[in-house]
Amino acid sequence: MTPTLKDMRSRHVSVWIEAPPDAVYVFASDPGEWPRWAAGLAQGGLRLTAEGWIADSPMGIVRVSFTPANTHGVLDHVVELPSGERVYNPLRVVPAGENESRCEVVFTVRQRAGMTDEQFDADVAAVEADLERLRALLER
Repeated sequence: MTPTLKDMRSRHVSVWIEAPPDAVYVFASDPGEWPRWAAGLAQGGLRLTAEGWIADSPMGIVRVSFTPANTHGVLDHVVELPSGERVYNPLRVVPAGENESRCEVVFTVRQRAGMTDEQFDADVAAVEADLERLRALLER
């Protein structure tokens, strides 16, 4: 059953990165780089197959569909879980301003139907850790 809008909960997890937004977008939009920073999704490797991108995740094998390349910093992706459930994940690279050489990366974590508060908190913590790894890689 799909939760109603009043039942849905989201948390916006963000990190500021001292690197040009275009460089952050190029790095973060490359699925080949995801195993370096997106451990929650790609800890076992994200690989391109004839059926699209797949990953070995803590939940089992998942399929990942990425938003096409764009100039707006949109890195949304859909993860199809082993159960067949499809989870839409909004992810953005947001410039600090015009001609700024830093940006904010924002991931919206949504509490899925049937997910306990503890599981939701763990999901948020995993995203926070992923974004911190992304920052560390880009601020070297």
